Amino acid sequence: LRELNFICQLLRLLQKGTKSSDAGYEAYKLSLEKYHPWILQQAVGTAVGYVPSIEEILTALSIPTKDEGARQVAEFVPLMEAFVEEVHKILVQEKANFQNYA
Repeated sequence: LRELNFICQLLRLLQKGTKSSDAGYEAYKLSLEKYHPWILQQAVGTAVGYVPSIEEILTALSIPTKDEGARQVAEFVPLMEAFVEEVHKILVQEKANFQNYA
């Protein structure tokens, strides 16, 4: 679930026009960093600086324009966030929620 939250954060930041490398780093800080020891934080912090540009992402996904990409993100992210929340509720209900552990 953490990784899905990271993806949602990243997509929202890209949709707002945040530079790809900055969006990757900020999404990491918001969603995953607290679960990683310092050394891994340093490695991931460096790696997210290599997130492809928005143009490269759109091309790889065969999305013709930024506007179309923004439209798709606006549709997709709320659905994914609802899915993540529902899975989280099930994990809590079944006493299988280990999200607070590294």
